[in-house]
Amino acid sequence: MVHGKIIWVDEDERIWDPERWLLRGLGLVVEALSDATSAWEIIRVADLDQVSLIVLDVMLLQGDDMQLFSDTETMGGLRTGLVLARRLCKENPRIGKKILFFSRVSGEVIAAEIMKTAKDIGAHFLQKSPQTQGRHFIHWLRANRFI
Repeated sequence: MVHGKIIWVDEDERIWDPERWLLRGLGLVVEALSDATSAWEIIRVADLDQVSLIVLDVMLLQGDDMQLFSDTETMGGLRTGLVLARRLCKENPRIGKKILFFSRVSGEVIAAEIMKTAKDIGAHFLQKSPQTQGRHFIHWLRANRFI
């Protein structure tokens, strides 16, 4: 059995429900957050030694802090996860290696931006698809030594 904590930031729980149950079945604690403001507040004070992974959707609700996560900064929420990740890594660069951008992006421009951000902060990017969800997601996490 695996132990640790995963912080999952995505407002649409039904999309990642199978992964959450599989991870919990492995013994991991999965903390679900639905917006950037909540994630910002929780992750900044989290004990990173206890966190195995931070899964971030890219198109994400901004939350209550419209100064940190303004429409201008996040492009109306389309890039909120990227803004959140950059802000977190500015405060603590160690967080970058624990971040996985897990998004269903389809455009080349945004995919390139995610890959660049991931490279800049030392994070990972996995595109959501039937081939990367469910048990395939768990295999990917194991192969990349997150669990």
